[in-house]
Amino acid sequence: MNGSHKCGFIWWGTAGCASRSTSVFLYGCGCDDLLNLPEGIQICVNGSHTHAQGIPEGYEDYPILCNVRNPYSRMVSGFLDVNVKENHDDLQNIFKNYVIERTSEEIRTQDFDHFYMGEWEQIGRRPDYLIRVEHMEEDLRNLPMLPKGDKFEEVIMGCVRNNRHKNENPHDEYNGNHQHYQKYYTQEIADIVYETHKEYFELGGYDKDSWKL
Repeated sequence: MNGSHKCGFIWWGTAGCASRSTSVFLYGCGCDDLLNLPEGIQICVNGSHTHAQGIPEGYEDYPILCNVRNPYSRMVSGFLDVNVKENHDDLQNIFKNYVIERTSEEIRTQDFDHFYMGEWEQIGRRPDYLIRVEHMEEDLRNLPMLPKGDKFEEVIMGCVRNNRHKNENPHDEYNGNHQHYQKYYTQEIADIVYETHKEYFELGGYDKDSWKL
């Protein structure tokens, strides 16, 4: 859990959902007291954010911001991260096994980095504002607690419109600023992801057939 008293929010920087770009954006637009609360460090000054979720002491009355991403895209991103050294021609052949492994009952009940909604009932709150990877600029502009002005526009250009993390993995392919994930899917694999992530599709307003687009 991360937070800013200056701007008045809690931020859940969900893994695999552009949280690095978001942290730089939040700091750069004026939330310069942004803290990684579990580690007690100032984000972008002394260290990085945390993916952990929760309600930090002293921040209980603040709204919660949360990064989200189309589950089809997020699954491919995680897959490429752990298979960075695999031959390119092998990737599509082993993707199905990765999906089956990452959607197992054990993973769904224990891995809150991946199945982050599973922790919300325990915490007792849901996010007030979503930052969708696919609509990041729109969602950031709609956050009422962020200071708007020249710095805001500057970091929108530098952190959002210009994806500085493109091509970090040699297997990355992009359509514009967004990862080209559709080629890894068949109907069978897409059905597995959808059935195990249905509430995540509903959360972000993602279409069941978006893997075909």
